[in-house]
Amino acid sequence: MVTRSALAAELRAVGWGPVLGAGAAAATVLALDGTVWPSGPGSVTAWVGGALLAGAAGFSLDQPAAGAVQSVPTSRGWRMAVRACAGLGALAGWVAYAVVWRAQLAVGVPAWWAQVLAGGALVTVGLGLCAALVRRGQDEPASTVAGGLVFAVLALGLVPVPGDVLVLDLSGERGSTTVAWAVIALLGAAGLAWGSRDEGSRWRETDARSAGH
Repeated sequence: MVTRSALAAELRAVGWGPVLGAGAAAATVLALDGTVWPSGPGSVTAWVGGALLAGAAGFSLDQPAAGAVQSVPTSRGWRMAVRACAGLGALAGWVAYAVVWRAQLAVGVPAWWAQVLAGGALVTVGLGLCAALVRRGQDEPASTVAGGLVFAVLALGLVPVPGDVLVLDLSGERGSTTVAWAVIALLGAAGLAWGSRDEGSRWRETDARSAGH
């Protein structure tokens, strides 16, 4: 049974500095997009802000104190679930940004569900990549993932994707774009699920040995 002390210990083990740092950078970029560079959802600055929010969520899965964390008898799935809650905060930040812009724009307002889908997909794929890499033995992969996501949105803004898919289009009018973000979200969720699996956990092995005596 997971206790409050185990929950508190897991939250203390999170490297909150990078999480809050990336979150603050994202908030700054999105604030600048709404003031100094008033371009709105769908602009390059907005996408960079979204990628940074996804990176902030990913930093919550880093395990700088991996040895201490792994010595606590809790499942990998539980640990990942607790840490991934930061992703909800990142998504909430994106939704708040979208709501503010919807209130300001009289015309050309992006579809709210397309914005939420794209932001949710970014956060999910960031968490999924980090969870998978942590399971593969990389204790702190979030900086690489965050950098990769920023590079990806910048590249997608410059290099067109073959076919009729405009990945950064938030109008909600292109079914191919909606499908692309849905697939990205599903891939991220699959990565998070795989990275959270407890198969082969040494705690299960310990329990099995204890049962055998």
